[in-house]
Amino acid sequence: MARLFNGSNEYLELDSTPVTAAPLTIVARFYQDDVSTWANRCIAGVFDLSSPSNWFVLKTKIDGAGNYIRADTRSSSGWQEVASTAQFSGNTWHHAAAVFASSTSRTVYLDGGNSATNTTSVTPSGIDRISIARLGDSSPGNYMSGRVAEVAMYNAALSADEIASLARGFSPLLIRTQNLVGYWPLIRDGDRDCIGGYNLVAHNTPTIATHVPVLYPARPFVIFMSGTSIIPAAASLSGVGTLEATANIAIPAAAALSGVGTLEATANIAIPAAAALSGVGTLEATANIAI
Repeated sequence: MARLFNGSNEYLELDSTPVTAAPLTIVARFYQDDVSTWANRCIAGVFDLSSPSNWFVLKTKIDGAGNYIRADTRSSSGWQEVASTAQFSGNTWHHAAAVFASSTSRTVYLDGGNSATNTTSVTPSGIDRISIARLGDSSPGNYMSGRVAEVAMYNAALSADEIASLARGFSPLLIRTQNLVGYWPLIRDGDRDCIGGYNLVAHNTPTIATHVPVLYPARPFVIFMSGTSIIPAAASLSGVGTLEATANIAIPAAAALSGVGTLEATANIAIPAAAALSGVGTLEATANIAI
């Protein structure tokens, strides 16, 4: 389930941010349900909460020219935005991205392409707030009407290929993770950041709606036994995230375990000398570990 906003006063926000200056990238999925009203509507951005003139924003704009995604940068000395080369449709899931590579480069993408770049110099300052579904400066407005999901922020300028991969449905958890500094899937009413702990606060009770399909990383496989976990001598376990038992874990001499993150027992773990363990991150027992 994604977050659904009413277009008038519902939003998510936090007076802190993991990104304050270029380079940065903002990506999100959105489903705008009002495409008849001429308006700017903020998908996500970072702002100076005490100023009406400093921000990096990913937004929609509907006017006489059409329905376009825009990457918008503003400072006290100037303002620039750039529009996608194709229009978005109402009541349809789309992917949007704004790549702010430097003070002289901002690029917008719609659905992995349809990009355009503006190169006029603008340098926002004082950035200290994250807002989703509204322009969250000192004079808030531009509320989103529709759904928002899969918001992510990077402290780097993603490439066109990386934006295209996100638009194809890959989770931000699979793209340039070393620069991923904030990720809000917005599944149901969980407004938590999966990366840096920048958990958002919901204002005026935004509701939930159907989420967009996304390809997430596979979860670690967990084996849990109530009692004693005995691994046969000929067994070969590979890629098990956790092997857990409420009593003992007994590993015969000929068994092979590879890539097991954790072996955990509430009593004893017994590992014979000839057993093969590779890549086991943690051995934990409340009684004895015999190796």
